[in-house]
Amino acid sequence: MSPALGMALVRRMVGLESPKRLLPVMLVIGLAVPAASAEFVISGDPPVAFGVRGGLHVGLHPAAFDERPRGGPRGLLRIAVEHDGRPHLVNYIAVEPIVTGRRGYSELERSADGEPGKQMRVVPYPNRAPNDNDRFWSIEETPRGAALRFVLEVERFENGAQPRIEVTLFEALPLTVRFRTFAGPRCAKMESLVLTATMGNQLRCRDLWLAETCVSARDLFHRFESRGFARCDAFPISTLHRTTTGDVVAVITPDEHEPSETMPAANGAWHSPLPWLAQYWRKPADQTTPALSVRINGRRTYWGGDLAIPGGASIENFDLNEPFVEGQESWFGVLFEDPATRFKFAYGRPPRAPVSRKLTEAQRTSLGKARRTLRALTNGRFKDGWTGWERSRGAHSFRLYDEAGTTRLTTHGPDGDANMGRVWQHFHVPPDAEALRLHVHGGDDPKRLRVALWHREKLHRWITGRDHHEPFEVRWDLRPLRGETVTLEVRDYAVGPWGFVGIHGIELLRSGRARP
Repeated sequence: MSPALGMALVRRMVGLESPKRLLPVMLVIGLAVPAASAEFVISGDPPVAFGVRGGLHVGLHPAAFDERPRGGPRGLLRIAVEHDGRPHLVNYIAVEPIVTGRRGYSELERSADGEPGKQMRVVPYPNRAPNDNDRFWSIEETPRGAALRFVLEVERFENGAQPRIEVTLFEALPLTVRFRTFAGPRCAKMESLVLTATMGNQLRCRDLWLAETCVSARDLFHRFESRGFARCDAFPISTLHRTTTGDVVAVITPDEHEPSETMPAANGAWHSPLPWLAQYWRKPADQTTPALSVRINGRRTYWGGDLAIPGGASIENFDLNEPFVEGQESWFGVLFEDPATRFKFAYGRPPRAPVSRKLTEAQRTSLGKARRTLRALTNGRFKDGWTGWERSRGAHSFRLYDEAGTTRLTTHGPDGDANMGRVWQHFHVPPDAEALRLHVHGGDDPKRLRVALWHREKLHRWITGRDHHEPFEVRWDLRPLRGETVTLEVRDYAVGPWGFVGIHGIELLRSGRARP
C-alpha cells in the first residue's frame, strides 16, 4: 500500500469530504502513515488493536502489549494505557455469557481449532458496503467529539451463546472505553452477558470502593489458602456509589503507594511499569436497573502457578452483573488521580489519603540529631550485626542469620511467631539518591507486620510479605525525599501463623551506583 493510498483511506475514515474537520489518524496496516498529532491508532490487517493516542488501547489476540508473547491468552480483550510513550497492559476483559444457568468462559473454553480460548474477530461494521476498506470500523462525530467504533464477535460458546460487542473509544475521553453488547445472529438466548476485568492483581488492586466504605481484599480473603479463586458475593446496587449525574460507579485501587516498585519474581514476571492508577466500571444513570450488582473475587497466587502475590490476596475479577438486554451499555476506565476527588466519594483511602503517625518526644529528638549530622544509611546488609540499628525491648529477640551468602533479619525468634517489637534507623537522603532497594519475606498482615519508610510523621512507603519464605525485591523511589531525613522501620506485632517479617539486602541506589 502506498502512502498516498493510505492517506486516501484515512480520508474516507474521517469523512474528509466535509472540510469542516480533519482528524489526523495513524493507520498501521503494513506501514505507518505519518501523523505527528494523531488521535487514533489502528493496527493489523485485519485490525486487531485500536487506541486513542495518549490514552487507552483495546486489542484482541494476537495483539501484544508489553512483553507477553502474542499478547497473552486467547479469548481475552487486552486493555492497555499509554505511559512513557507506549501502551502498557492494565487488564484483560473476558466474556462470560450465561445461558439457562450455564456460564461460558471465553478464556478457558476450547476453540473449534482445539486450542484454549475462544477466538474473537472484528466483524464488518453495520451498514458498510462489503468492498469498503474501512468496513471494520467507523470514525464519527458525536456529542462527545470524534469516536472510533468497531464490533467484535466471539466464537460460539459451549452453551450456544455467540455475542457481539461494540467497542467505542472517544477522542475527548481518552482513558475510557464504552462497551455495548448484543446477541449475534446464531446466539442462544442469554440470561446475562458479563464483561469481567480479570487481572486486577496485575497492579495488586485490593480496595473496592462502594458508596459508604471501601471493602478490602485483605479482609475478605486474608486466610484463603488455595491456589484457586476466593469467591465473594456480589454487592447490590444499594451499596454502590452514584455520581452527581446518577451514574453508578465501582472502583478498584491498589493499597500500595506505587505497585511498580515491587518485583513479584526475580525474572520480572508479573511486574508492571505503570504508576499507581484506579480502574472502574461505570453504568449510565439511564441504563441502571434494580438488579445491577458488582462482583469481585480474589487470589493469593498469580494465575497459572504457585507464585504468591506480594502483600497477600488481591482482587482478580471485577465486573458488573445484570440481566441481559440488547444494546446494554457499560464503561471501563482508568484514573491516575484520586477516585474520591473524581467521583465525589464521601471518604478517602490510602495511599491517596495520607497515613500519619504521632511522634514521641524521644523520636523527635533522635530524628533531629540524625538531621543535624546528615546521618547516612548504616549497615544495610547487617554485616556488622546490629550496628546502626535501634531496637525496642521486644526486638532484642529478633534474629540475624545467614542464607545463601547473605545476612537476613527476621522477627521470628525464641518465641516463634509470638516475638514482637520494632527495629529502625534514621538516615539522611543524599541529593543524588534514586531509590532504596530491599528484599522482604514473611507474613502478609499489614496491620501488624510491615517494613515502612517514614518521612517524619508521614508514611512514604510500606510493604508486607506474602505468607512465604521466598523473598521479593522492592525499590522505593527516594527522589521526592532528597535532602530529607527519613526512618526505615521493621515492625512486628503479630502472634499468629506467619506472624513474622524478614528483610535483607538494604541498599541505597545513587546515580547508578549502590551503597550499602
